[in-house]
Amino acid sequence: MSIRLIDSSVWIEYLRPRPRPEVVRAVRAALDADEAAVAAPVVVEVLSGIRDAGEYSVREAEFRALHQVPVDGDASYIAARIGRALAEAGKMGKTVDLMLVGAAINAGAELWSLWDEHYEEVAAILKRAVRVPGTFRVRWVP
Repeated sequence: MSIRLIDSSVWIEYLRPRPRPEVVRAVRAALDADEAAVAAPVVVEVLSGIRDAGEYSVREAEFRALHQVPVDGDASYIAARIGRALAEAGKMGKTVDLMLVGAAINAGAELWSLWDEHYEEVAAILKRAVRVPGTFRVRWVP
């Protein structure tokens, strides 16, 4: 089974009152295939922005039913190695993005995001400057 770690940017678009249809199709396909996953930073970013108590309860239950990609020790060391390589290249890695990349690599998951230059920089640095145990796979959700 493939796991799709869905980034906050995608969930936020998906949960808008009028989301882009292509985002809805992609997320629903992952949900229907039982491939959708979240990680702790995504849960915090998305759920903390929901103001309505009823909607919050529904969304929390939905997120709890998804696969959970751990942001654990191994993932954090992968993230730190990537962050260090970015810093050496004069780039600043965002901690949450690095944590999600480390978690995705460690779990063998594909990271789904709306286009983000930070993930582009991570992909580039992984191709040329740093080795990690695993592969970073990112899919830009249209």
